[in-house]
Amino acid sequence: MKRLLTYCIFLFLAVSAIKVNASHMMGSDITYKCLGNGKYEVTVTVYRDCNGIPLNSSPLDVKCNSGSTSFNLPKFAVNDVTNINPNCPNKSRCQGAFPYGIEEHIFKGIIDLSALNCCEVTLSWQQQARNSIISTGASGRNFYTEAILDKCINPCNSSPSFTSKPAGLACVGQDFIFNNGALDTIDIGDSLSYKLVDPLEGPGAKISYTGAFSAQKPITFLGFPNSTLNFPAGFQFDEATGDLTFRPTKVNEVTVLVIEVTEWRKINGVMTKVGITRRDMQVIVINCPNNKIPKIKGQSAIACSGQQVCIDIETSDDDAKDTVRINWNRGIPKATFTNNNGTVKKASGQVCWTPTKNDISSVPYSFTITAKDDGCDIAGQAIRSFSITVRESPEATIQATKLICGRVAVDFTPLKNNYPGLTYEWLVKDSNNISIAFSSKKQDTIRFQPGKNRLFLTLKTSTPCVNAFVDTIDIDPFVHIDLPSDTLICDGNPMAFDAVTTYGKPAYHYTWSTGDTAKQIVVNPGADSTFWVSVTDGEGCDNSDTVKVKWSPLPPINIG
Repeated sequence: MKRLLTYCIFLFLAVSAIKVNASHMMGSDITYKCLGNGKYEVTVTVYRDCNGIPLNSSPLDVKCNSGSTSFNLPKFAVNDVTNINPNCPNKSRCQGAFPYGIEEHIFKGIIDLSALNCCEVTLSWQQQARNSIISTGASGRNFYTEAILDKCINPCNSSPSFTSKPAGLACVGQDFIFNNGALDTIDIGDSLSYKLVDPLEGPGAKISYTGAFSAQKPITFLGFPNSTLNFPAGFQFDEATGDLTFRPTKVNEVTVLVIEVTEWRKINGVMTKVGITRRDMQVIVINCPNNKIPKIKGQSAIACSGQQVCIDIETSDDDAKDTVRINWNRGIPKATFTNNNGTVKKASGQVCWTPTKNDISSVPYSFTITAKDDGCDIAGQAIRSFSITVRESPEATIQATKLICGRVAVDFTPLKNNYPGLTYEWLVKDSNNISIAFSSKKQDTIRFQPGKNRLFLTLKTSTPCVNAFVDTIDIDPFVHIDLPSDTLICDGNPMAFDAVTTYGKPAYHYTWSTGDTAKQIVVNPGADSTFWVSVTDGEGCDNSDTVKVKWSPLPPINIG
């Protein structure tokens, strides 16, 4: 009996030791790229706590309703992603004595699913055990993650990739600003949605959080447990962009945070789910007494096809000594990113893009900006998403028909008949670039002047998008009238104004603002005045001109 008791105690201690030592799993995600003919390049990325045991090799399991199989993926790379500033004296636990260390293991290989007689396929990976220091639930539980693909979709689908490393360390009392940078530049037009979900320990086996914690509030934050409070309180998660923001308030708290990314595609006019992947990550709240997190400022934008749009990015940091650098995840492949990294303390930048007609979409194009400082030991970092939504610029062709006497009948034909809230304006400028006519009618007859005239058509939609078109129209000479330039008249010194008429065909008929009908009139106003004259020639063409007269009284004369 004593020997049996001793054996049971030994067995308990051995199993306990194995459980503690095996407690090393911090997170994982699975992504895939379709190669065609049922083949996919699959990447399994695993995050290990360097305070735990080495990572074992585990197969990628593949299941569907017609059967299952597994693949051993070769290890592609191992990286230290603790986010320790390399210029600081301390090194992460993976390489040195710093208390924390996160190691990234990447497994990559090609799998063939053509033999599976099904559409929906689940790719999964698992290993014992989750980290024992997790304080909100899941401590020591089995680690399981999965991705779901539809192999019957045509064209075949590739999952989004994650362009941001998981932020495993959060600073207590400071804003945690993070975006996974989920990016799909292969399947253009697909859209992504995001959701916070429970961690798993097996297929369909959810791990519950303890106490008031849940997938939607997995950590103690400012204002906990009220997640709907305004920033900086609350737990802010944007299901459209994946932006995550909160301010942790309990040091040494450790939680699991899982973001599920669903990929959608419009098929026969209906948004259809074509894939799901998950980013399972562990967050440890630590003291960061020597560093403050940088901030990112900027606004998402609406762009119009064929026109450049730019988003300005600014950064700040409460640590005056820190240098902040920025980068982006190339989320919009044809956009450009410029910055002044290294030339100023707090970098700024600009993302510019000129979308084409092919880029018009109700689904925004997204990218992330990462701002990182040079604080020790942990470099302060913020990751935020921005988006550009591309609307259609209205297009049209101008019809301009020259009539007699400088009149032109104008009209336009829109490229489409359903531009939302379309409005339009005409503007005419003469050879001296002076605006001479304006109209807000779609069809109108507008008076031009002899010589080269430019006809501008401006279209505007309610989206809003504005587009302008111009046509140059030469007008032959027709009856023209000139008055002198604006002038000054002294009281008691009347001035004659002669309506000099050219290009017209006699006989001429004059009409002055004074009521006179002669070619020439004499005026002596008693105040500043404006006089105009119009003329009609023998062909019925007419024109007019105006002169402004400034009146001045005579100065007084004193004879002493």
